Amino acid sequence: QESEVLVWNAGAGELPLQKLKIDAPVTAIAYSPDNQKIAVATASSLVHVFGPSLPNVSPASELTLHQTITTTSVVKDLVFAANSQSFWTASVDGKVDQWNYVGLAQRRQMNHGGPVYGVAISGNGNTVVSCSADQTVRVWDNGSGAQKFQLNGHVGAVHAVAMSRDETFAVSSGADGTLRLWDIIGGRQLKQLAKFDQTMYSIALHPNGQMVAAAGADRRVHLLDIITGEERRTLEGHSDYIHCVTFDASGAKLISYGYAGFLKVWNPSDGALFHQSRVGKVGNYAQFSSDGTSILLSNGDGTASVLPSP
Repeated sequence: QESEVLVWNAGAGELPLQKLKIDAPVTAIAYSPDNQKIAVATASSLVHVFGPSLPNVSPASELTLHQTITTTSVVKDLVFAANSQSFWTASVDGKVDQWNYVGLAQRRQMNHGGPVYGVAISGNGNTVVSCSADQTVRVWDNGSGAQKFQLNGHVGAVHAVAMSRDETFAVSSGADGTLRLWDIIGGRQLKQLAKFDQTMYSIALHPNGQMVAAAGADRRVHLLDIITGEERRTLEGHSDYIHCVTFDASGAKLISYGYAGFLKVWNPSDGALFHQSRVGKVGNYAQFSSDGTSILLSNGDGTASVLPSP
């Protein structure tokens, strides 16, 4: 049953300043130390975090929903950290969890000379690698927003970039048909890995850092050795352009998703096809959940889907 949280001016007024709609009765509530956010836990095992509205958003409101998280059981108590950037929950199943606060406001802006087509972020969030229609790959310090390196070599737009787990190198794919390997610590091109006749729109690095998957306009998924660039295996079966290719966290499964809306899940070690289905009118993006049990899809028909992983 839907409920409300009422926000009052403690010093004056008989009417609430704002009514915040929530999904179920409240089990715990807390204000952040910076007095900017309210976290509300409900009987449906959800925590809703409200914070300031973005500037120039209409209608204006004191607080708007910033994020909703799902907990393993009903939260009986919660408290914000002193810096207001995370909060702790205590649940009836005996778990105490810390959650990062995600706000709506822009924290950083890093400018290319043209549209940005791909972004990769390090596990600790300190390094960002991006690629653009301006023919460059750029490495940024996320703490300061400063550009560390501008990496030149592609002739034409750069469509995709992927970063290694150890955050020492990146691979990019361009409209010139090349895959290029970059040293993002020293800021230099290591080598041209491969040259294709057509553009690869998506690339993904295997978690072990030894293989890269590339897919695009030739309707194939190419699995390449990251050192030699030798093609280990080619996966065929798509009838149209492939827009996304990605590994799960273990590297045991590989997704390819394309313009025709066909989702395919492969075994990259032997090329076997685990699963295929037609999902959206146009397949734009796919990603495994962190535990590998689900697949998130975004589609050109304006829908998003979450499917169980086969």
